[in-house]
Amino acid sequence: MSGRKHSEETKSKISDTMVGNTNSKNQSQAIEVFDNKNNTTTNYVSMGEAARALDIRWTVIKNFFFLLIIKRSLIKEGILLSKSIEINY
Repeated sequence: MSGRKHSEETKSKISDTMVGNTNSKNQSQAIEVFDNKNNTTTNYVSMGEAARALDIRWTVIKNFFFLLIIKRSLIKEGILLSKSIEINY
């Protein structure tokens, strides 16, 4: 498609086929962050927004939730792993 543009009809067909598509990479996961120093809760529309506000990488938040899922599945199997972590920011 180098140098060519889609016609309005083609754009309309593409748009119609994308209706209801849940495979979009633009889906945000809203999260809630509790600050125990100030005893406040802040809601963010995405992990990226929360990461920017906390001055950390969004993958830190993603990995936290991923590990939480693994921990829950281990607990279900009767295995409990625990480690105390303090995050200073």
